[in-house]
Amino acid sequence: MEVEETALVEMPVIKLEKCNGCGLCVDVCAGNFVEMEEGGYPTQSDDAEEICIRCGHCVTVCPSGSFSLRDMPREECPPVRKDLILTPEHCEHFLRYRRSIRDFKKKPVSRDVLTKLIEMARYAPSGGHLTPGA
Repeated sequence: MEVEETALVEMPVIKLEKCNGCGLCVDVCAGNFVEMEEGGYPTQSDDAEEICIRCGHCVTVCPSGSFSLRDMPREECPPVRKDLILTPEHCEHFLRYRRSIRDFKKKPVSRDVLTKLIEMARYAPSGGHLTPGA
C-alpha cells in the first residue's frame, strides 16, 4: 500500500508510519474493505474504490490518526468520547420524548447559530452516505 503524506484523496489514506496496528479500522469498516495484512497493518482490498462509502468510521475511531479522507479530514472528525455515548436509557428517553416544534418564538436566529446547526446536520446518517457536503 502506498503511504500518502499530503493530499487527501477520495479513498481513505492510511499513514502506516502512524499506525499502531490495533485493528479498530477493520472492526468498523462498513464496506469491509479495510483488512489487516499479515504484518499487522491495515490495507485496502482490491475492490475498495467501488465499495468504500466514505462514511468516515475509520477516521473517527483511529487512535493514532492514521486515516484521513478528502471530504473528511482528521481535524473534522473528533474522536469518539466514551463519556458522551448514550446509555440505552438515555437513548430511549431521547427517542420517546422528542417532539416536533410547532410553536415558534418571534426571535431571529443568528447566522452563527444557523451555521453551527447546518454544520452539525452534515454528519447525520443518510442512506448510502449520500449526505451532500459530508
